[in-house]
Amino acid sequence: MGRWIEEACERGPNWSEATATLYAAWKTWAEGNGEFVGSTRRFSEELAKHGVERDRTKRARGFQGLCLKRNSTDFETTETRW
Repeated sequence: MGRWIEEACERGPNWSEATATLYAAWKTWAEGNGEFVGSTRRFSEELAKHGVERDRTKRARGFQGLCLKRNSTDFETTETRW
């Protein structure tokens, strides 16, 4: 998980991203790197263990302080930031 965060994400207090968006990118990355994908619940728990705060808006559940790098087409999804 730590390697994925470093390679695919940006951290900062003003960033946020929906869980579904992050999980889709994680799944693509994990499958391409031979990592165990797991469930969205396990994914959320692992992000929390890496110090990423859970967040919730009226539109979606997500995480505060983390977003996908937008200059990497390897991790793009059809979802948008919330």
